[in-house]
Amino acid sequence: MNNRTMLFSLAGIFVIALLVVGWRSRSPHAPADVAKGPKPALVQAIEAHAGMLARTLDLTGTVTANAEINLLPKIAQPIRWMTAQEGDHVTAGQVLVRLDATEMNAQLASAAAEQRVAVASWRDLQAGARPQEVAQAQAAFRQAQAAYQSAVDAQHNVQALYRGGQTGLPVQAIQDAEGKVAVATAQRDAAQAALDAAAKNLEQVQQIVKLNTTQQQAVNDARGKVDAASAQLDAATTTADNAKAENDRAQALLKIGGMSQEEADRASARARTAQAQLDSARSALATAQEGYRLAKSLLETNAVPQQQLADAQGRVDVAKAQVTASAASVTAATQQLAQVKALQSGPLPQRELDAAAGKVAEAKAAMDAAREHLALLQAGASPTQLATAQARVDQADAKCAYWRTQVALCTLTAPISGVVTKRWQDVGDTADPKGPILTIAQGGRQLVKTSVADREVAGLHVGMTARVTLDALPGVSLTVPVTNVYPSADPTTRLVPVELLLPKLSRPVAEGSFARIAINQGQQRGIVVPQAAVVPQAGGKAAVFLVMPEKTAERRPVITGLEANGKVLIVAGLEAGANVVVQGQDALKDGQPVKVMPGKPGMGPAGGKPPMHKSKAATPDAPTMGRQTR
Repeated sequence: MNNRTMLFSLAGIFVIALLVVGWRSRSPHAPADVAKGPKPALVQAIEAHAGMLARTLDLTGTVTANAEINLLPKIAQPIRWMTAQEGDHVTAGQVLVRLDATEMNAQLASAAAEQRVAVASWRDLQAGARPQEVAQAQAAFRQAQAAYQSAVDAQHNVQALYRGGQTGLPVQAIQDAEGKVAVATAQRDAAQAALDAAAKNLEQVQQIVKLNTTQQQAVNDARGKVDAASAQLDAATTTADNAKAENDRAQALLKIGGMSQEEADRASARARTAQAQLDSARSALATAQEGYRLAKSLLETNAVPQQQLADAQGRVDVAKAQVTASAASVTAATQQLAQVKALQSGPLPQRELDAAAGKVAEAKAAMDAAREHLALLQAGASPTQLATAQARVDQADAKCAYWRTQVALCTLTAPISGVVTKRWQDVGDTADPKGPILTIAQGGRQLVKTSVADREVAGLHVGMTARVTLDALPGVSLTVPVTNVYPSADPTTRLVPVELLLPKLSRPVAEGSFARIAINQGQQRGIVVPQAAVVPQAGGKAAVFLVMPEKTAERRPVITGLEANGKVLIVAGLEAGANVVVQGQDALKDGQPVKVMPGKPGMGPAGGKPPMHKSKAATPDAPTMGRQTR
């Protein structure tokens, strides 16, 4: 009985529970999220605030010289001398390297000799023939005339004898021929005597000239002694003046008790010694001056003009020509005498006539040549000869200039003042114009060199400032300008070189030191939101989702600006105070119900305002500094 009653009780309770559940499901007071509609999306949101966003580009760089120059040779020659080491300070114009110039100097000496010969020939042509050369040519022409006349006379005699058919000659003909031989011999002896006299006169003149050379040296020596004595007199005068002044001061001090008698006596002794040395120097100068006067007078007394020497040489040359001409006359007269004597034995054969005609022709050719040579000397050089000689001089000058330049190129000097930062070659190496020998960094202000990705170059320009810190100067922050943004990127790294000019430092930083650079690329004012809040849209556009008062999401198209440090600037499409979804927005749809969940500090509850941010991006006076590190 009890079991049945318990069973009916349990069944009644079950039925009552079913009825209650069914009633609640039909009740109009049931919650909306149970009754119908999609499930709300869980999101986190913050309130958008106005502010400024600044962007800083963080880079690393290297300290280098403001100007660095490579010392390059212009010719390939072995290095013979070089003392500059890395770290040495050098000055502009200082000789740093000497290359082997042995071959160049030999070529220069040869070219200089050719130049002297060319210039001498050109001057000779310009000056014309010397008087002694004209005199020699005149004597040679007279000699040729005499030889020609003798040949003609001999030919006439032979022809007369042949036409007469004589078989012998009278004694008178032989005597006449002998007389001509005697006259020619006498003329030759007289010419020889004149030559001996002229040679003796020339020797005397040459001895006087030699004596003048010795005397000139004596004059020079005497002049040197005068100069030395003058210098000694100047020194002795200075010493005597100083000693006298010291003695006067000593005597004055002695009178007032400021110096002992012994010290005053020593000062007087020094003054007397200095005065004696001065007198001796004056006497030595007078003696030297007198010796110089006597040497100069003797030189002037025995002086022989250069023209007198030339005249004596000319007389010797003329006398030699006369001796030669008279000797030829003797030879011709002797030959004629032999022919006359030969005719006593019979008629003259035809070959004698032919020989006489040949001698006449030879004598005439020699006479014509002597006349032409004399005429050329008297007329001087032709314009063509002068032009040719000038061309030879110009060619020699150019050759000398070339080798002189080559010798000069073997000496390399510092183009600027600075410090040797790199020594590329050593003594014994062959310098090559394609490679530097030394690298010199100019002293003064230094540069920091860095490289920037091409996408960052648009935000850089010359004149903008940067903050630079150097490991070599701990705790020092420098404000420096950007001085150069290269127009092209390095083809290997695809990075664009940038240079910043350091201020003049009290202590120069070592080349190659590490530098950290922070470049402010500018700032913008607008609505600052986290970068995660921006949802990319088609066509490169962007949007954000807002939490509306009715707890639904609204997609709002926006225009973004500067991005930095995880934040983005909204320049259009968003107002301050709007609740922007910052988490859960990727799956949201426009109009979808949302439920704002409590989040990290800075994220307010649903429908409420978040706490005020302490981020610099939220206040215009303290812009957020975004950093892009390279």
